Amino acid sequence: MSYEEKAFEIIKDSIKSAIFIDEKAKEFYSDIQTTEEVFEHDLSVNLFNTFKNQGISLAIHKFEKSDLENENLKKYLFKDRDLVLLDWQLDGDKGEIYSLKLLSDIVNSNHINFCCIYSFSQDFDQIFNNLLSYFSGLTEEEHFKIKDDFAEFDKELEKIALEFNFNNIDSYESIKIKFEAIGLDIQRIKDKFEDDVEVDSLRKFLLSFSPFRMSQKKELMPTKISFETNSLVINNTIVFVLKKDYTKDVLPESLLRRISKEFICSQNSFIQLLGLEMQHIFNSEGSFIDSDLLNVTSEAIFSHRNYLKKINKSDVPFNTLIKKVLIEHSILKLRTAKLSLLDEAFLNTESALHSNIPSDLAIASMNTFYNSVSIKSLNNVDFPNVNFGDIFLDTSGKYYLCITALCDCLRPSKIKQNYYFVEGESLDIELANTLGDSAFISYLPENQAVSWISLDFIPNFKIIKKDKSAEQIEIETLKMNNIFLEQFRYKPVYIKPQTYNIKTPRIVDDLIQIRRIESINSDNLVDDNGDINFVTVKYITTLRPNYCQRIANHSFTHPVRVGVDFVKK
Repeated sequence: MSYEEKAFEIIKDSIKSAIFIDEKAKEFYSDIQTTEEVFEHDLSVNLFNTFKNQGISLAIHKFEKSDLENENLKKYLFKDRDLVLLDWQLDGDKGEIYSLKLLSDIVNSNHINFCCIYSFSQDFDQIFNNLLSYFSGLTEEEHFKIKDDFAEFDKELEKIALEFNFNNIDSYESIKIKFEAIGLDIQRIKDKFEDDVEVDSLRKFLLSFSPFRMSQKKELMPTKISFETNSLVINNTIVFVLKKDYTKDVLPESLLRRISKEFICSQNSFIQLLGLEMQHIFNSEGSFIDSDLLNVTSEAIFSHRNYLKKINKSDVPFNTLIKKVLIEHSILKLRTAKLSLLDEAFLNTESALHSNIPSDLAIASMNTFYNSVSIKSLNNVDFPNVNFGDIFLDTSGKYYLCITALCDCLRPSKIKQNYYFVEGESLDIELANTLGDSAFISYLPENQAVSWISLDFIPNFKIIKKDKSAEQIEIETLKMNNIFLEQFRYKPVYIKPQTYNIKTPRIVDDLIQIRRIESINSDNLVDDNGDINFVTVKYITTLRPNYCQRIANHSFTHPVRVGVDFVKK
């Protein structure tokens, strides 16, 4: 089976519940007379029937402006949906802002995989630009502030923005020439934003002078933008822009093939498909309930809860234990899951098509996927305490990895909120990729690498030779550093653990406050009021247990404590 066919099958299987939202839609219980003049009438009826015959539950909803304020209705619209077909103009030839507000609700729903902005608007080519503007990460007020700061170029920039092709990556190189022509310093633009990628800064800047829709509140930003396919990934929802097709879209297979065609154009499509297939298998075959669970009596479970609550004064250890047991039971059952994308014959065929050496950034992204997970709380008021494997960053650029035993993390009062951390420094991605799993490296989001061994002793191998190009110097420097760090590839290295007191173990807004234990009893802090020397650090990601355990093993001369829970009578 070809990659295209396999992608189509996975996407089709992963979509079990969909909804079509359009102000002209005909709901199946409606007594409105179907007319040929309104294409959406026939489309609604045919989509409903044909999706049903394919085993997909499709709801049809006729949009009204009041829907935006009806929270219960929006729960019905988006709860448990895999695909949303959302019309672009939800008020005749206008209503784009209504579509954008509903899209905001959609991408903030963590479970929705696909959303198709669905339209045959005369301004179809501008839809994607409106998405980029609305989800730029800046509010309308912030865009206006940028416009005010560059008021001397207002008219010229409005003209440039009107003619600019936002969904063409090549346009961002040519735009610099136009900026230079009007006397605008590109560095002045970069200084306005914190984006690492220049294209992101230029896009946000120029959108401020565009006529496209902006949000009054800060919206989630795309994590992936495909200029080739007019698609975005926002909070794990893949958003496509598709033209309505009068002749083909009444058949779900045609529509899903169009979705899958757009989907597989993405460079990240394989790993995204792998996630979709695993989620589908879990939904259809995984289970938290089995005979072992059914044999547990209420008396036993509440007895254990009462015991843990008595000694911990909190339900955190009990809640964490139960959730962890349920998850691990399901994981063990899914070990035998058969993923079609991992079929050997299919992998052999696809591997032959991907023989090029990946870029350093691509390698870093893959290693990040392998070694860490960035945890986003499913409940904003219940983000977990600092845990084994959590990585934090301070304002000076120093990283902190928690290697405190998990059982102590669950009961911070036992350790008086004094945690073990190791400290790390940022490492060049190219150098990190040459070292592989040696030198105690961790890969973090946004293509960052950290080494947990001290880098102070690495000699400065920067080669300065007039007869060598900058590229040759960079390659030779990398080789020299690699040769030096080769000593850490196979032999053990001691990683010094540091003890930090945490003011409040619960992570709030991705932040905690820490201070070195040594500073608490310092002679010059006799009048310490409990707030002195605390440093605020930001949560970045969490290392998977085996990756963190490897580092912890080299930090302690004794085995790291591992706590287990059993019911005691």
